[in-house]
Amino acid sequence: MRIYRSVFLLLFLSLFSSAFAQREARLIISPPDVSLEPGQGQRFEAALFDANGQPIRIAGIQWRVEPDSLGKITEDGFFMAGRLPGEVRVIAEAKAERHNAVFVARALVRIGRPEPPRLRVVIRPESAVVPPGEQQKFAAFVLRANGDPVPVTRTRWEVHPRNLGEITDEGVFTAGREFAHGEVVAFVATPEGAFHGAARVTVAVRPTSAISGNVKADDGTTPLYGVVWAERVVGSPWRGQAQIGENGDYLIDNLIPGLYVVRAQARGFLAEFYNDTDQYSEATPVQIAAQDTAIGIDFSLMRGGSISGKITADADGSPLAGAHV
Repeated sequence: MRIYRSVFLLLFLSLFSSAFAQREARLIISPPDVSLEPGQGQRFEAALFDANGQPIRIAGIQWRVEPDSLGKITEDGFFMAGRLPGEVRVIAEAKAERHNAVFVARALVRIGRPEPPRLRVVIRPESAVVPPGEQQKFAAFVLRANGDPVPVTRTRWEVHPRNLGEITDEGVFTAGREFAHGEVVAFVATPEGAFHGAARVTVAVRPTSAISGNVKADDGTTPLYGVVWAERVVGSPWRGQAQIGENGDYLIDNLIPGLYVVRAQARGFLAEFYNDTDQYSEATPVQIAAQDTAIGIDFSLMRGGSISGKITADADGSPLAGAHV
C-alpha cells in the first residue's frame, strides 16, 4: 500500500508540475505573422519564456503546418510556400528541460492574394481591448465582393473561449474577470444563405503604453526600409509594430502594459532583437507600465550577405526556373 501511495504521489506531482509549467511559461514564434508570395520562404524561430520574461532552455522542438497542402516546413523551422494562395498556420511544439509539459505556439502565413469570397461577414470593430467587467458593442454586416450590403435576417453571437466573457443577442459583449484572448463570432442568416465571421477580443487594461527608439545601419549612413515589432511574452498575447521612419525613428503605440521582446528588421540587413542579439532566446525583454513609453530601444543593423548562382538540369544543362535553394 505504501508503494502505491508513493507512485500516486509522484504521478500527482508530475501532473501538477506540468500544469504549473504550462500556466507560467509561454512559447512564442517569431515572426508571429507574415505575408509571402507563392514559392517564397521564411525562417521561423521559437523561444520559451517564464512568468518573469526570462528564457527557458528548449530541449526539443517539432514544426508542422496546417494545412500541409499549401506549404512545407523543415525540422529547423524554414517554411516554403506552395504555389496556391491561402492561409497557413505554422505550429511549433516544444519541450523544456526539466518539464514534462509540451508548449504550443502558432504563427499565421498568408500566401498570395486569395480571391475574395462572394459574400463575407464584417464585424465592427474588427478587434477590441475590453477591461475586465466592462462592455463593448459589436455589429455584424454581410457584404458582397464589390462592397454592396446584403440584408441580414438574424444574427446569433458566441464567445470563444467561454471564459472570455458573455455576449447578448444584440452583440453587447461583457468581459470576464481574468485577462484572456479570444474572439466573438457572429453567425448571420441572409436570404442567400448563412455565413459567419469573427472579431478578435483581448480582455486586458486599455492599450495606453508605447515603445520608441531609433534603428540605423551599422555604417551610420545607409537609410533603412523596414519595421520594428514588439511581442508580449508574459500574460495575454499582444503585438504591435511600426514602420522605421526616414531618420530611423519608430514609435510602437497602443500596447497594453507588460513585458515585450522587440525586433527590428530591414530590407538587405540582418534582423536583430533588443538588445544586440540575433537569437530570440537571448533577447532582453522591455517592461512598460500603463500610460508609459519605453524610450531608447535602439538598434544597429548589419548588412546581410548574398549568394548567387545558376541551377541547371543534370541531364542537358538547361536552366531550371522556380527551383528553391
